[in-house]
Amino acid sequence: MGKTAQTLIQLLGFVAMGESFLIYIQKSHKRVLMAKLIDDVLWTIHYFLLGAISGAVLNLIAIGRETVFYNNDKKWARSPLWVFAFIIISWVSVITTWQGPISALPATGTTFAIIGFSSKSAFVSRLLGVPAQVFWCIYTFCMHSWGGFSGSIIVLMSAVVGLIKFDILGQHIHLKPHEQEENEPEAQ
Repeated sequence: MGKTAQTLIQLLGFVAMGESFLIYIQKSHKRVLMAKLIDDVLWTIHYFLLGAISGAVLNLIAIGRETVFYNNDKKWARSPLWVFAFIIISWVSVITTWQGPISALPATGTTFAIIGFSSKSAFVSRLLGVPAQVFWCIYTFCMHSWGGFSGSIIVLMSAVVGLIKFDILGQHIHLKPHEQEENEPEAQ
């Protein structure tokens, strides 16, 4: 692969990383999921072009996951079995795209993320976000995805800051009732 192609692939990773910042600044849950879906599309293309097949397939699965979560107001998308299905599908994808032990890293990180995001507890999501991002950091570093590595470091730092600020120090953000998420209890 030529230097120009490698540069463009890395640039796409940094575009995806930049788009990652948009995920958590959306006002509604549906918009967060749509931003995450766009992010997963960009990462899928980036990892595929980089030759990081396990990462590409796991992000492709995440596109399906976001689609299910986006449609959680429909009966077919409400089942808690989706969590188990996405974990199983993630690990089956690792077996089918096996590139050596390195392939287990993003699947392990994805498993932590699926369990964390399926929880209704922000603490559990943040707590499981730490090992999820550690596994993705190692994978992206080994696959020379500098945008992916940088993005994982930023998300890891965010999870740690959230744990310290909200869960250790107990500093809560007080939202107006119309700004709260449906599943979040009112701040004390």
